[in-house]
Amino acid sequence: MYWWLRVITTPSCWMRPYKYSSCWDAKVQELLGTEEFSLTRDRGEYTVRLGGTVLWIANCPYASITSRSQSIRPVIVMPSRRTVFEFFDKYNEWLEDQ
Repeated sequence: MYWWLRVITTPSCWMRPYKYSSCWDAKVQELLGTEEFSLTRDRGEYTVRLGGTVLWIANCPYASITSRSQSIRPVIVMPSRRTVFEFFDKYNEWLEDQ
């Protein structure tokens, strides 16, 4: 229930430019449970490394934590809004400890 209240009170996450992917959502949840954050030089302040995966953190929350497929016509997908909020909660805790 807490997550729905948070979504309802955060207009910047109401519209999303990319499709939801349950596979990507599960992958991000797995990374959050097993990996640690670290800084990356890949695109500077717009990305962060979680384990071995570089994630886009700009445009929070409406277009962040995206994954781009490696194909001729790349498809960009996003995790659930709940996962995005969980990600940034953990990321902000990590930043405070730095």
